[in-house]
Amino acid sequence: MNIIDKLFKYGFHDTAITSFSFSKNYIDLNFNSGLYELTDNGIEKKLTNSVKVRLYIDDRFFNVDDIVTIRNMKPKYKCIDNQMFIKHYSNKDLDVCNVFYSRFNKTILFECGYEEKIFLFSIENVIDIEYFFEEI
Repeated sequence: MNIIDKLFKYGFHDTAITSFSFSKNYIDLNFNSGLYELTDNGIEKKLTNSVKVRLYIDDRFFNVDDIVTIRNMKPKYKCIDNQMFIKHYSNKDLDVCNVFYSRFNKTILFECGYEEKIFLFSIENVIDIEYFFEEI
C-alpha cells in the first residue's frame, strides 16, 4: 500500500492530536478519541478506538528540526521553534481541520488549532505510516 493510501485510509477532519513526540526516525501523533473509519467513497462512518499514528522519516535525516516545520497562522504568521512548540503544546489537544500530502518532498501537512491559534504542522520525508490502535 502506498503512503497516500495509508494516510487517507482514515479520516482526520474533526479529530484531535492529543499528544505527540519526536524520535530519531519517526514521529508519533496520538489521537485519544480515534480517527474516522471511511466508506469506500471516503465518507466518515464512525470513530475508531484511540490510536497512535507513527510517521516514519527517511533515515538520511537524523535531526527532527530539519524535517518538521511549525507555522503559527493566527493570530500572526510566524515560524515556531520545534522545542518551544513541544514545550507549550505537546499535551494540548490540537483540533485537526485538514490534512494534505505532497509527493514532491513526501510531506504531510496538518492544519490544526488550539483555542484561537491555528498551526500548519508539516513533516517532510515521510516514508511510511503505521497505526497502533488501543484494544478494548
